[in-house]
Amino acid sequence: MCRIANQGNGLTGERNTMTLVCIFTGLSVLISALGLFAMSIYYAEQQKKSIALHKIAGAETHQAVLKLSRPFVVASLIAIVIATPISIKLMQHYLEGFYNRIPFPWWVLIAAAMISLAISVFSILSQTLKTACANPIESIKTE
Repeated sequence: MCRIANQGNGLTGERNTMTLVCIFTGLSVLISALGLFAMSIYYAEQQKKSIALHKIAGAETHQAVLKLSRPFVVASLIAIVIATPISIKLMQHYLEGFYNRIPFPWWVLIAAAMISLAISVFSILSQTLKTACANPIESIKTE
C-alpha cells in the first residue's frame, strides 16, 4: 500500500512518520469497513420485512439490493465530498516544508475516492444480497 524509498539523504524522520501514517491508515480503513459492515447488518435486519413485502409485490432482487445499498453509497459519497478539499489543504500544507517538490498528481484523489467507494460497496454487498435473496415468506413469518 505505502512504499517508502530508502534514500540515505537524511529524511529518516519523514520516512518513519510516513510508515506510521501508512500503518494507521490501513488500520482505520479496516475498522471503518468493519463498522460499515456492522451497520449494514443492522439496517438489513430492520428492512427485512419491507424488502419481503416489496418482493411479494413483484420487485426484483436487484431492486431490493439497490434499496438497501443506496443509503450507504450516498453516505460514502458525502464523506468523499467532505474529505477531498480537507485532504488537498492538508497535503499542500505538509508539502510546503520540502525543498524539492514534485507537482501533485490529481489522479491520486480520484483513485482514493474510487477505492473508498469500492470498499464501502463490497463491505455491504454480501449482507444486502443475503437479505434480498431470502425467502420473503420466511421473513414475514418471523415477525
